Amino acid sequence: MNGIHAARAESGRHVAGAKVNWPFLAYRSATKRGVKGGGMSKIAFVLIQTALGKATEVSTHIRHTEGVKSAYAVTGPYDVIAVVEAEDFTEMGDIVTTKIARIPGVDRWTVCAEHQ
Repeated sequence: MNGIHAARAESGRHVAGAKVNWPFLAYRSATKRGVKGGGMSKIAFVLIQTALGKATEVSTHIRHTEGVKSAYAVTGPYDVIAVVEAEDFTEMGDIVTTKIARIPGVDRWTVCAEHQ
């Protein structure tokens, strides 16, 4: 299957008080995106639930985070959707757990990683 595979795994791991889902660790992308000198990069959509009334503030903060290509406050079961691009899955995990997870107002998230 090509394109985006939206996998969801409930790991139960907690970082900075938020629940973490780790589906991106199982996938590898073969697409060239030109990150860090033209190497292969990984793309993921981070689906974020925020504290009540914090979606706009959280999306603005995420949008200015290194490794985040874009972030949008949205309607539906998630409050913010962010597009993250990283050199590898280790870097992607670091962006999610050390940057996005620690933003005030982020309660929970799920990562949907691209694979081919």
